[in-house]
Amino acid sequence: MIDITLIIISLITNLKYLGVFIGAFIEGPATGMITGSLIKLGHLSLYLSYFIYVIGDFSADCFYYHIGYYGQKGILKKINISTKNINKAKKIKKIFHKHPNKIILLGKLTHFFGLPILIGAGLAHYSIKKFLIFDFIATLIKSAILIAIGFYLTHLWVNINGVVSYAGLIISFL
Repeated sequence: MIDITLIIISLITNLKYLGVFIGAFIEGPATGMITGSLIKLGHLSLYLSYFIYVIGDFSADCFYYHIGYYGQKGILKKINISTKNINKAKKIKKIFHKHPNKIILLGKLTHFFGLPILIGAGLAHYSIKKFLIFDFIATLIKSAILIAIGFYLTHLWVNINGVVSYAGLIISFL
């Protein structure tokens, strides 16, 4: 099995900011934390990384909204989105019109409900203008949080990496 974290690290280290965009589009949360770590280590610029990460993550949200919007025409079955997520999105569609802004913010800020809510917003034909506004605000907040987590917890990864390396040397010696 391929580890998505290694793919994202490879993308960012080889493609820099284009890698941040691609990673944010494909797997936002992991990319955000990895980006924060690489900013802390001096490999990326804070402001440029944040800007590109936000654009990548927001683009993915718009993509999923449009999948839901045009999903009525069978596009959901043509692309490889799990039936479980489609069923969740259909349930969300039914309740979407009661509290749409709260649902968008909740979906964006919780990784578990994110994809079904984004698709559900499209299925419900929620106003694209309102979707863009609320999703963008939530993207700004979530992006800052994820990059900050990666930035401030980098020392743990570096320390763990050092401990594992020393343990490996000791085991090899023994």
